[in-house]
Amino acid sequence: MIAEIVAALRAHSTLSSALELYNSMIENVKEMYGLAMNALQGSETVDAIRDKIYALDREVNEKERTIRRSLVNHLSLRVGHDAPACLILMSVVKDAERLGDYCKNMFEVAEMFGQPLAQGRYMTPLVEISEKVKSLIARTGEAFVQSEREIARAVVRDSHTVASECDMILKQLINDDLPTQKAVAYSLLSRYFKRLARHLGNIASSVLVSVDEIDFESMAEQ
Repeated sequence: MIAEIVAALRAHSTLSSALELYNSMIENVKEMYGLAMNALQGSETVDAIRDKIYALDREVNEKERTIRRSLVNHLSLRVGHDAPACLILMSVVKDAERLGDYCKNMFEVAEMFGQPLAQGRYMTPLVEISEKVKSLIARTGEAFVQSEREIARAVVRDSHTVASECDMILKQLINDDLPTQKAVAYSLLSRYFKRLARHLGNIASSVLVSVDEIDFESMAEQ
């Protein structure tokens, strides 16, 4: 079904433009994610990154609004036409906007912490998780645009794995005696990585199911 839906999106100039704008949102998210991780690990200062992060976040938000307006206008002029394609794109665009928010939140952790988060008992596994999320972002974009069901299944499965790993870190942190500053920073990061993974899994699920089933947890086993 998704192949036909993507074909429908590409067949009409308005929907094709919306799809391309969605692709550019994912590219913005990739850039934001990389910048946030650079700030967290100290390879770039928060001052050097701040304006770019917030500019990209505004760009992602504006693209979401533009796409939504285009889809609503399209459906109002072509009642009954391309509705499944529009609904799916409307859903994944919202997920893409949330991805941008969580990347911004990651940067804000680096900003509040005031110094690079040192490698250690928690930062080491969190960096490993961050690499998995980076891979999920790239594969999710490919799965949706190219209608790749096997890639989508892998993304959904791996997103649940990342979420479980983040939950494990949170459980460990609750029983640890870390300084408050580090405990809060690590807890926030684990939560943000989990939310990023979940939203990426939601986007990937749109390749596998009908509109009414997007986002459901049962997709993990399909």
